[in-house]
Amino acid sequence: MSVITEASRVHILATNEDEAKLMEESVIQQGGKLSHTTIWRGVVPPNSFTQIDEYTRMSTPEYFFLRKCTEFNDDIARCIGNELVGYYATSYTRPDLPIYGIVQLDQQRTTKAKLREYLMQCPDAPECQHALEILEGVDEGMPFPI
Repeated sequence: MSVITEASRVHILATNEDEAKLMEESVIQQGGKLSHTTIWRGVVPPNSFTQIDEYTRMSTPEYFFLRKCTEFNDDIARCIGNELVGYYATSYTRPDLPIYGIVQLDQQRTTKAKLREYLMQCPDAPECQHALEILEGVDEGMPFPI
């Protein structure tokens, strides 16, 4: 169970419909605006969330990857993996540089090793096994222009 707030909108991640309904009612009673609700029926490995404040948790990049491997086709899930373990351009002021004129690259959101370690916490779960297979095609350290 998790509630993620984005620009005054709330995204709820619940494990069943009853939990989702309770969380949605709570958000509405507190005057919040719902973005959307996602029901996740798969395994939730340890350390899947980061505590933001007393009431809010955010999915880790590793849990995000696991969920997206089940929601999208393999090619799209691989692209998401590439973005999670890639670097991002933050400036285009140097066109003489070889890669998109990148002056600075932000840190990766996670690494391929961290993704593998996370998924190995539940290797018998079909969704983790599938995500491990997709992870093999992920290319670590690719640059992405913003």
